[in-house]
Amino acid sequence: MAVSGTSSGPFLGASYSLWKLARSTGKAAWIAGTTFVILFVPLIIELEREAQLVEFETNQLGALTSPSK
Repeated sequence: MAVSGTSSGPFLGASYSLWKLARSTGKAAWIAGTTFVILFVPLIIELEREAQLVEFETNQLGALTSPSK
């Protein structure tokens, strides 16, 4: 016979499981976010820099090869 007023039951186990799931999901999100910042943000910045350099060189080449008046 269960004693009334105790905190045992199916809801306690479910809430604990949800807490563990939320905590592990948060850890996974933190790892994914920091990995993205460390690996991919510098790559994106470098690709943008390279695209600007190519555009600048194309403009310079166009200015050098255009007929002068």
